[in-house]
This record gives sequence, structure tokens and C-alpha cells, in this order.
Amino acid sequence: MIEGYFRGDTPRLPLTLYDASGVAHTIDCIIDTGFVGELKLSPYWVGVLRLLKLGQDRFRLAAGTVEEYELYLARGLWGDKERYFEVVEMVDEPLIGVQMLHGHRLVAEFDEGGSVHVEPL
Repeated sequence: MIEGYFRGDTPRLPLTLYDASGVAHTIDCIIDTGFVGELKLSPYWVGVLRLLKLGQDRFRLAAGTVEEYELYLARGLWGDKERYFEVVEMVDEPLIGVQMLHGHRLVAEFDEGGSVHVEPL
């Protein structure tokens, strides 16, 4: 089970990612069920982690516009298992999207300081 918390009107999970040297960085990520990708990170985190560039892809944004963004590969922990994540580079806060939640149950107490749990189905 992955444990998180509710803060600032959003459910959040800490996510551990490794940089190119293998050093672990824990990043506070918002769970965003409107984001269909796996993981969104800012250019700052892409640079700190020195992620491997995969290419580009087009994404439809909430406003209905379609824009092209850079894709990267990150290595980290999802629960107690190491795995790779496809990262979309966009400005703003780190997001965990619905592709990361497939095959899992999300339970969140939508109240400041509430608990957030993600567990495999």
C-alpha cells in the first residue's frame, strides 16, 4: 500500500525517483484523475533527475487545445517495487495520472490532513 495525505484541496502521494547517479529524491505529487498520463514533472525536476529523453507526444489539455510536450523515462519506486515511469515535462506541480493508478484502488479522505491510500486490486 502507498500512503499519502490530503493537503491544499488535493490528494497527494510522495514518490521516490532516482537521478542518473542513483540518488533517491522524494517528490510530493498531486493525484490528478484528469491527467491520463503516468507522471508529469516540471523542467526543474527533469533537470535535477537528468532523465533520459524518449521523444515528444501530443496531449489534449483541459481547455481543449492540443500541444506537444517532451517525454522522458524515470526510474523510481511505486509502493515497494522499483519500476520505470513515462514522464511528461510540463510546468507546474508534479502530477500522478490515471495510467499510474490502473489496477489500483484509491481511497482518499477529502479533508485537510486526511489520509490517502493506493493499493493494488
